Parts: sequence; structure tokens; C-alpha cells
Amino acid sequence: MDKSMKMLVVTDSAGKIVAAARRGTSSIKGQSLAIKPLPGQTVHEVDIPEPVTRLSGRDFHLFLSQSRFEHGTAKLTFPSIRVKKSAHPKG
Repeated sequence: MDKSMKMLVVTDSAGKIVAAARRGTSSIKGQSLAIKPLPGQTVHEVDIPEPVTRLSGRDFHLFLSQSRFEHGTAKLTFPSIRVKKSAHPKG
């Protein structure tokens, strides 16, 4: 089952993500949030793939900060990542 999540991202004119917020509903009745981008910035609703949603908070923010929004395709492009094996195995 795909567990992607919707997010709102604010991008600059080059597609760099300058802010992001998870799309959802408030647990407080009547509370709402508005995003007002600065001149040259735009707001986009994007799907974050399920493997990315499983990253820890710090890793998720690092990964998202390296992603770019492609205005032509209206999609995020993600950085390629490599997992390094430890030279000193645990145990």
C-alpha cells in the first residue's frame, strides 16, 4: 500500500524549496493556516513518496532541502543518495 503524503512547498524562482508544511486538518476546531509567499515565490501541493516519509525528522528535512521543484513538470526531483556501509561493524 502506498503511503505517500501531501505537502505544500514554497519555492523560489529557481525551484529551490524555501519552506514546507504537511497538508492536513487541524486538531483544533476552527483553526486554519495561510501561506503567503514573498514576491518571486510560489506555493505548490506535492506528493512525497512513501520511502521518503519513513525518514527520521532530521534526515527528512535534509533530503527535502536538497530536492527541487521542476516548474515545467510540476513535480519534485529528489537528490540521488548513497548509503555508506560502516567500516566498523557493530558487535
